[in-house]
Amino acid sequence: MDEHDTCPQCGSKFSNFGVLKANLRIPESTNRLINEFAEPPFPYRCTKCGDAVLEQCLGLLKEEQSRLTAYLQSSLSVVPIVSSHSPLGWDYHTIGLVTAHSTLGTGIFTEVASSFADLFGTQSKTYNAKIKAAEDVCQAALRLKTIELGGDAVLAADIDYAELAGGKGLITVCMTGTAIKLRNAAEISAELETQSESLRLAAARLNFLRELHAG
Repeated sequence: MDEHDTCPQCGSKFSNFGVLKANLRIPESTNRLINEFAEPPFPYRCTKCGDAVLEQCLGLLKEEQSRLTAYLQSSLSVVPIVSSHSPLGWDYHTIGLVTAHSTLGTGIFTEVASSFADLFGTQSKTYNAKIKAAEDVCQAALRLKTIELGGDAVLAADIDYAELAGGKGLITVCMTGTAIKLRNAAEISAELETQSESLRLAAARLNFLRELHAG
């Protein structure tokens, strides 16, 4: 019997006869996912044994994604974002432009609340909170893109606000900046010096897991 006629993991014979009794090779992308989390790796598997471990591997993948996402969310703030084009004492080389945007809906109730707030000389907390959340999303995106490009800081950051959809309550927040690589990161921030590589590895691993899951 040809070795390619049997599954190298469980030894079952491949067969495509019948709907209920068929035992096929699992897709290559699925096998790659299983090999990432199951030992030992195999060049291919059958549906009989592959399907049995796939759910467990997907669980491990999602757990790792959650850990990496939580780490990035809590640690990305060490990456400086400054509006200055040439901060004093920074020695760096330029990597390139990074951009981010976030769109939010103000909504009729927010507009009414804002109107009453303006009437009494105060600011709408709801409206401002939405703007702040959109700004935070943009800043996190700039930091993440910078880390992924091999940088560790953002210079010349600029933020803009624009109304979309003909005044129907949609506002977009846009941020741009220049990703740079600091030559003297330790002098700027000891925390940045120690965490930048860990952030880069975490971002790369998270992207790899997303691609692996997408198959």
